[in-house]
Amino acid sequence: MKESIKHRTMRRVVAVYYLRKIINTVTLRVGIFTLMTLAFGSLVHVAAVFNNMPQLTDIGALVHFGTTAFFSTGIAVQAVILTLGVTALWLARDIFKAIHIPIMRHSHA
Repeated sequence: MKESIKHRTMRRVVAVYYLRKIINTVTLRVGIFTLMTLAFGSLVHVAAVFNNMPQLTDIGALVHFGTTAFFSTGIAVQAVILTLGVTALWLARDIFKAIHIPIMRHSHA
């Protein structure tokens, strides 16, 4: 079944509206995420972490390794990891809102 031109146009208008509404917030969060990723890379020897990490299939050992590694690091690394996690969740929420809300609102028509 073909969509009407009006329906497609309105869906695009709504998508642009929500994109413009969140663009500044998303830009700020992407910037924070990028800075924290660079800080993490400068504070942590990432290759050594991957070399010492258990296999990805061993979930229990992976959780234990991650928890131990997190609590064994300095406060700066912990702050960077927490900031990365929070920022990633905010970005995921913003992306989810931008993608799903316009579609859900106009799917009833």
